[in-house]
Amino acid sequence: MTALGSLAQERWISLGPHSLYHGDCLEMLASIGDDSVDACVTDPPYGLSAPPDIAEVLRHWLADDTYKHSGRGFMGRNWDSFVPGPNVWRELFRVLKPGAHAVVFAGQRTVDLMTIALRIAGFEVRELFGWLQCRGFRRASTCRRRWTGSTARSGRQWECACMLAGTSKTARKAWGTEAAMRCRTSAW
Repeated sequence: MTALGSLAQERWISLGPHSLYHGDCLEMLASIGDDSVDACVTDPPYGLSAPPDIAEVLRHWLADDTYKHSGRGFMGRNWDSFVPGPNVWRELFRVLKPGAHAVVFAGQRTVDLMTIALRIAGFEVRELFGWLQCRGFRRASTCRRRWTGSTARSGRQWECACMLAGTSKTARKAWGTEAAMRCRTSAW
């Protein structure tokens, strides 16, 4: 707990060796010490609103400026109007231990913008993979039968995810996290 600021100490739940934090990501990340987080799995806003002028977005991001999107996101929510920019991902990069990994989910229509923001923040994109969710079924066998069927309302949904490494191969070896890089998703 020494790496955590007072805000993070107030809003966390211990789940055995793991911790769950609840709050605004920038506030929470600011209260966590440098190089103190082993891994991160996050499902940030997908930014499924009307597409912005991408050139304008990149001008802001490359000038280290926050892009403010004016549209509304999923179900009319402002918080979900656009993908988080590099300023959010720089904070995550700061708190991750060298060589630590992050899995960041993204919408299919905005995964390109998400990975650009992550790369600008310093992350190395290691893998992109899809996660198939089957909803509304009691067992996996029911889901498999439904997947092979031809009905349009099958309850299946794809989500994209990016597996990221926080630092160079040399730093990963120095911190003893190189072995985690050897996992492969080719068995999928």
